[in-house]
Amino acid sequence: MEIDVYYSTMNKQKRLVEQLEYWRYMKKHESATMIQRQVRKLQARRARERLLLKKSCAQRIQSAWRWRHRDEVYRDRQKAARKIQSFERMRVVRTHFINFNYESLSLYRASRVLACVVQRSWRGHRGRSITRRTRELNGLPDPLHVKNFDVWLSFQKAANPPARTWGVYSEYYLSGYPRTWFERNAVKRNGCFRDVRFYAHNITRCGTWDQPKKWHSVDQRAYEQRQSILLIGFTADQDKAARTMQQLWRARVARRHLTLILKAQRLMSTAEEKYEAEPHCLEALCNYTLKTHVGVRDVAKAELLYKDCIDRMLARGGDHSFILYGYAIFLAGNTECEYWCYAERGRNAEERYRKRHNANKASVYLVANEYYRHITISQQQSMQAWHNYALCRWICFDDIRGGSVAFQKALKRAPNDKRILQNLNDMLRRHQKPARADFDVYDLY
Repeated sequence: MEIDVYYSTMNKQKRLVEQLEYWRYMKKHESATMIQRQVRKLQARRARERLLLKKSCAQRIQSAWRWRHRDEVYRDRQKAARKIQSFERMRVVRTHFINFNYESLSLYRASRVLACVVQRSWRGHRGRSITRRTRELNGLPDPLHVKNFDVWLSFQKAANPPARTWGVYSEYYLSGYPRTWFERNAVKRNGCFRDVRFYAHNITRCGTWDQPKKWHSVDQRAYEQRQSILLIGFTADQDKAARTMQQLWRARVARRHLTLILKAQRLMSTAEEKYEAEPHCLEALCNYTLKTHVGVRDVAKAELLYKDCIDRMLARGGDHSFILYGYAIFLAGNTECEYWCYAERGRNAEERYRKRHNANKASVYLVANEYYRHITISQQQSMQAWHNYALCRWICFDDIRGGSVAFQKALKRAPNDKRILQNLNDMLRRHQKPARADFDVYDLY
């Protein structure tokens, strides 16, 4: 029994040892297999990388060879294009030169040659003149010496009549002052004409080589005037006179403006009191309406006052240009109603008044125009003031230029105002007559 137990125990131990050895063997085999598998993976990856590297190197080499060939082709094409462009530019320049510049260059060359010839001729003339004068100065006796008085008196008689006279001095030429080439050739000495100037006092008969200083200043002034006429078309005296006249005219216009502005301001400052004192007076009503419309800018009240003015005008009979002009400006600036019929009625009424009285006086709306302008000056940033002034210049005075300037100033303050754009377009479309010369005021802005 004990022997059986012993053998069974030994068998178990043997089996356990065998199992342990088998397990150790399997562990070793598994580790070796795993290492071999990793080595094979690494070798395969390196093989793939080497293959890809070989392919990429081959592709790069092929691409480099292809681009080398392409660079050569592109370089040849670029050279050919540059050659063609240079030939084309040469052809265009040559064509332009033949068609346009050749004639101008020929004319410039001819004018340059002519200028050089004229300058050379002038320098030769001046050189000969200076030489002759120097020879005569050294050869003839001194005119300032008393003992040579008779000699120079004989020169004066031989050269008579004088070429020019200024005050008590006369200008002579030694050989006289011939008028024709035949006379010039007749008085030559030693083959040349003695065109040397000298001067003599008409009272004392004393001669001198030098021109008097005052006479020289007169000649210098005349030369400057001639040069001024050649360069700018007028002399300095004419320019000064024109500027003086312009200053006087501007001063007159400024005084007239100031007078009318003060008158308009005085009327408008007392318009409300006069209307309240005399509500049935049409003149007071017109002035108060104008102040309400332009100065106060109360649209609702101004509309009622304008309707009252129209009703009184119709009740009295006949058209009144002041009322019609003001109502036309009010309608054009504030409502959508038709305003041009009132403007035409106002113009016709003004023309009938002028024909009836046979007078060419200024417009009846002149003081009102100055009030419009006074409002624009006192309220520079007001769009409505510039709009009203533009309508006044256009409707009452046919002034397209002044109206355009005022419309532009109004648009600067309200660029998106449709009424201003509509009136400006209407002015440009309707304007046919030139501006009336009653009172132009746009130049003062």
